[in-house]
Amino acid sequence: MARGEEVLTLIADLLDLEKNLIFRTLGATVIGDRLFCSERHSQNYQSPEPIRDVEPLYAAGPPEHLGRIAAAWFEEITSRPVISPLPVGGHSFVPPGTALPPRHRWVRNAPRTQ
Repeated sequence: MARGEEVLTLIADLLDLEKNLIFRTLGATVIGDRLFCSERHSQNYQSPEPIRDVEPLYAAGPPEHLGRIAAAWFEEITSRPVISPLPVGGHSFVPPGTALPPRHRWVRNAPRTQ
């Protein structure tokens, strides 16, 4: 980072309201003309190792362009269905249209039932 470069970071916690916990933290950081979006640790906001479910995104360009890219990235991630093993366990994203695996529950964005 060069001296005088402005840094902007947006953090979003994805919540499991039934269990009252954060199951994923996402972040987008703009430094000058560069953007980095990734999962983040829920307490120190650093990128965890290894990355679990969210492919990091890198981009460069003018601020307006980076803002649109970051917004689209957040929208795509937050629209993914999320499941959790029963009775307790971690959370994972699944592709849209995936059936609920045995001994799991929908946490967020479950498919609509007819």
